Amino acid sequence: MFNWVVLLFIGLSSPAGSSGLYAPPGARAGGLGDTFTAMAIGVEALWWNLAGVAWTKGVEARVEHGRPFQLAALETSGGAVAYGLGRMDGGISVTGFGDEGYRETTLGFTLATRPRRGRAAVGIGAKWMGVGGRDLSSQSFTIFDIGLRVAGTRWAEGAVGWNATGQRVDALSQGSAAGIALQVTPRVWIGVDVWKEVGVRTGASTGVEAILHRRLVGRIGWGGYPDRMSAGFGVMAHSVRIDTSVSLDPWNLPSRLPCGAVNAGFLTVSDPASILEILPLSPPSFVGIHASNHWT
Repeated sequence: MFNWVVLLFIGLSSPAGSSGLYAPPGARAGGLGDTFTAMAIGVEALWWNLAGVAWTKGVEARVEHGRPFQLAALETSGGAVAYGLGRMDGGISVTGFGDEGYRETTLGFTLATRPRRGRAAVGIGAKWMGVGGRDLSSQSFTIFDIGLRVAGTRWAEGAVGWNATGQRVDALSQGSAAGIALQVTPRVWIGVDVWKEVGVRTGASTGVEAILHRRLVGRIGWGGYPDRMSAGFGVMAHSVRIDTSVSLDPWNLPSRLPCGAVNAGFLTVSDPASILEILPLSPPSFVGIHASNHWT
């Protein structure tokens, strides 16, 4: 019961901030209001903080599909694989964002390292990005991102800089983020992120994740891309975790609130190829399937 109370109280009392509309793939991150700079580890870190890849154990794979606020222009899909090699871990990710008016595709490669039993890690990634659209000529870019993460038993800190090469164009921004995560009880983590993108105001987000049952994780958050309230769940079974999240704009409820609830009855699939089968009639903002051969 305590976990449910903490989840509700902290999520509803969190500050909000925003910068832009693009959100990296992540049903888990989406449920936390995109508060993921310090929390992201393993394959999910390929989209959020490259240093977190250094905590990969064995082979991890993830597929994602989302449409924040049910807007086709924000539709995001992605897939990623990470492999833990010991002191040097790596991964590859593919992401598609947008619709026929504007579309970008990104292919990224990441290497991350930390000393044996060390608390600190650094990750460096190279990305190829192609953009285009109905009234936009096709362009391509090569960019580099960097991430740092330091973690103890019950805490973690993270920092990330994207487009670290300094290139600034309309379709390719620069920015950075920093975050901290704390384990306040054995089953509850709280995170806070602050970030800044060139040309927009500084923003912040916060979220809480709680183990509600042996195989059920609940999440709630406030803030992110853009200002929003978020909630989500994760269902774990053997080596697969299925995550889902919904987001709404509390200042514009009539046009942004999804019609219908998430149908949890479809969350028992085990075949990642059947991801579309777990979408209810009114899909959540993000759905993700996470598979690992060394689950923790």
